[in-house]
Amino acid sequence: MKRVINGVWEDLVTTEICSYIKLRKVKDVYYRRPICIDEDTGELINELDMDSAPIYLGNISFLFSFSVEEKYDKSGKHIDSKFIGVEPVDVANAFLIETALNGEAQDPDTTKQMSDALRHYFQFLADKGLEWDKMPEIRRERPTFRFKRFMEQSANINVRNEADRTDDPLAISTVKAYMRHVTNFYKQMIKWRIPFENEPFNYEEVNVSIEASASDMSANQNMKITTTDLRIKAKTQKEEVANHLRSMSEGEWAAFDEVLRVDGFSLRKDKHKNQLVPMKLSIEVQYQMMLMRYSGLRIEEAASVRKPQIFKPTEEQLRKGYVEVRLSPSNFNKTKGDKSRTIEVPSRLMLNLYHYIKSKRYRTRESKYLEKHPAHVLAQVPLFINKSGCKVSASSLTTRFNEICLAIEQKLEQPFSHKTHNMRATYAVFRLRERAESLMEAGLPPAEAWSRSLDHVRCCLGHESHETTNTYLKQAQEDLVPAHEEMEDILEYADSLAGSKFNLGEEFEPSEELAE
Repeated sequence: MKRVINGVWEDLVTTEICSYIKLRKVKDVYYRRPICIDEDTGELINELDMDSAPIYLGNISFLFSFSVEEKYDKSGKHIDSKFIGVEPVDVANAFLIETALNGEAQDPDTTKQMSDALRHYFQFLADKGLEWDKMPEIRRERPTFRFKRFMEQSANINVRNEADRTDDPLAISTVKAYMRHVTNFYKQMIKWRIPFENEPFNYEEVNVSIEASASDMSANQNMKITTTDLRIKAKTQKEEVANHLRSMSEGEWAAFDEVLRVDGFSLRKDKHKNQLVPMKLSIEVQYQMMLMRYSGLRIEEAASVRKPQIFKPTEEQLRKGYVEVRLSPSNFNKTKGDKSRTIEVPSRLMLNLYHYIKSKRYRTRESKYLEKHPAHVLAQVPLFINKSGCKVSASSLTTRFNEICLAIEQKLEQPFSHKTHNMRATYAVFRLRERAESLMEAGLPPAEAWSRSLDHVRCCLGHESHETTNTYLKQAQEDLVPAHEEMEDILEYADSLAGSKFNLGEEFEPSEELAE
């Protein structure tokens, strides 16, 4: 007798076995290296080295393949699902572990993006019935190049027919990053000597013009960079002033500062109630935002500041207004391109950070962190630790920033479209104005004052070229005189510049949460 499934006779039902690639985050991963060869007998063994301390890898989002039996009626309408089983995507997970062991993905956001890229890739393989290690002779039929075309179409790159365009495309920067992670996956497979009938990609050379630095008397140099033919060749869309280089205006910063430090509450979307609910901003979030705004730190850099980098400023340093801090991978800081640089921190802000690390609140969080990371040296202890004893991530700070923006939009009743990186631009623009004004008050001609200020801010931001910093200079000087005036007139007019509304001599008052 035939069964009836959701009102449909079984002989009219089509059954498919589908695979869904999902990520499952595993917290505080520790790794023990396997012992591959018995030193006494030379035989292969499958045991773990229990004599050595386990290696802490942090949080990793591993890939799992869920098999589901899907049933459709004659018209193609889905009528039933049946879970069959789940298994890890071993080769992808082995790559994620290897990358963590090599220290190539210490930042949580980078690690998550790598997992996302592999999830997209292995889901694409499952949807198309492809295997990751099967490379046909025809280049365009290899899974790597098919995925590249899929990624390009997902970002509307090289899409000629309007009907083929994606309504909600991925960002070009995202698809480029995904392809880079997939390429690195195959590079690791090649290192592991996985046999491929045909290569997953080919190497190619690209000529790049490198601009000489201001201190270098040589002309621009051309360099040949080795890359692969999986690289997506598309320019990221930019506005006249790229959004991530756009500074907040004085009014916008005042609104942000009021929500951050005066109100102390942001707004979060409650999906269940479909409404905005107020959320108290922690002192840790306030301090991280202040470092981004007044020291020009990227969000990953602000999240990676370590406790030993905080100190009590001297009276002389308090009088000068700023202290210097060295950001470097050797200090366990996450910097762009692993480059070291010296930043400036307002002395009063540094003093309050010093009081913070002496507070009971911080000591409690530090103790929890050390319990979870017993192998870490004191130099690795983060400045910003959440109440669970884990290092505060850049992604959580992004979330808090967006929630502050929601509160500003409700207060001003207008859009507030800034992103976290705009805090870095705001530091650059306001600091340029402030420093130029100070130098001119000391008697320097306007042109020299602006030139020195530009070079100072460029070094603090870690820019090798003046090009990006010049974008901030233009914003620092905009609206001073009509655009057709000569540059010298603009510089002369700079005497009337107003500085930041935030007085660096003001005390950044700690919240009551710091009380002993």
